Amino acid sequence: MIEKFRICITQAFIKLFRKNTRISDRRYNQILYRLRTGKKANLDCPKTFNEHILARKVFANEDNLTQYTDKYEVRSYVEKTIGSRFLVKNFGVWDDPEEISFDKLPRQYVLKATHGSGWNIIVRNGRDVDATKIVPKLKGFLKENYYTYGREKNYRFIKPRIVCEEFIEGASGRSIVDFKVFCFGGRAKFYSVTYFENGKQHFNIFDLSDGRLEIKDRYEKVDCASLPSNIDDIVGLAQQLAKPFDFVRVDFYIAKQGIFFSELTFHSGGGIRPIEPMEYDYKLGSYFDTIGAP
Repeated sequence: MIEKFRICITQAFIKLFRKNTRISDRRYNQILYRLRTGKKANLDCPKTFNEHILARKVFANEDNLTQYTDKYEVRSYVEKTIGSRFLVKNFGVWDDPEEISFDKLPRQYVLKATHGSGWNIIVRNGRDVDATKIVPKLKGFLKENYYTYGREKNYRFIKPRIVCEEFIEGASGRSIVDFKVFCFGGRAKFYSVTYFENGKQHFNIFDLSDGRLEIKDRYEKVDCASLPSNIDDIVGLAQQLAKPFDFVRVDFYIAKQGIFFSELTFHSGGGIRPIEPMEYDYKLGSYFDTIGAP
């Protein structure tokens, strides 16, 4: 109950104050963290994973990360680095949703905004598409600047566009598996696994040295026996993509059709997702101290 309340008041704060330019990035993120976790963040001397993420959001100049954050532009980097076979098929990119020829798209597809997170429309039957309902929603996405939600600077100057991608699905009665690899100085240190099965969300963090971390949360545990057998290969791909960055989370989809790149994330959880017990927040935060180490 407390967790749901904290989520609600955090969302309410974002809705009311995200465009308030009188609130500095520092103050804004401190408030977000306090509302979401009930704790005070030390941004000047970060120790926990969340504190490090928050400090990066506040102090780092990350405009140079725009091309890697843009959901369309990043594709060229992925193709060059690990190959096009790991990219979800793209059917087009548009500045104006009015220009989308829905009758020429496949039966199933996903429409995504290139400049944000979670701004997606899944179409499972193109024959039933009502453009008069979808186009206004897409235009609504294009009017937003995702930077204002969490003050992530790498989103500030992304050109708002809409892309259409192939619809991919999970295997064996399970949703697509979100496989996220956390890399520090180009080296993977831990990964997380998320999927839905029988209407329930499963989530766990796995440390590459210590195995599964017993994080306290409201989700079901991941069935370790059903983890993909090629984890080392996925981690290797992530490290190739992570090489230019001191920290990045490299996200993949594990689908019935194969393994696909999802996105590069530079502020995992926005720095406000609780990691409990706190000893794990400190443990994961300690990996930032390994950046640059031989």
